[in-house]
Amino acid sequence: FGLIITLQGLAAGRMSAGDYEGARALLIRALTAEAEFGADLAESVIVEYLWRLDARHGAEPAAVLEKMRELAARAERVGNSENVIAARTSAAICLRRLGRLEEAREELLSAEADLPQFLDFSEVAVHLYRELVHVAQDGGDPDLEARAAAMLHGSNWPFSS
Repeated sequence: FGLIITLQGLAAGRMSAGDYEGARALLIRALTAEAEFGADLAESVIVEYLWRLDARHGAEPAAVLEKMRELAARAERVGNSENVIAARTSAAICLRRLGRLEEAREELLSAEADLPQFLDFSEVAVHLYRELVHVAQDGGDPDLEARAAAMLHGSNWPFSS
């Protein structure tokens, strides 16, 4: 377990430094370690990190978008709500990169509407609302930006100050 956390931390450092290929390689090593320990990779947070990394920095956002739509559909078929939201958020990132802001906005709002209550305060929800803030900023929608930011930082989250 310590190895996996260490690899994730090193990957975060690489991402911060702009070394996305290095970060991707470390995340794949962490994923491999998870598999060796018998983890269900369909439930892996690392997989979601890889999706976001590919969506934000992959060379072909249109190809990543298609992959995210397929992953969301597969996750929906097997009933994995967390992966559905993660894949849809990554799809919205791709749409934003492609300059399709209105589609990105609709993807995120639809994902938010489908967000099960048990995921309200999850990491997946945080990433959804962070991306919604970006899309609202890019699209000039201050009301949506304020609402999404409130979900991240406001009194809507437990234990917030």
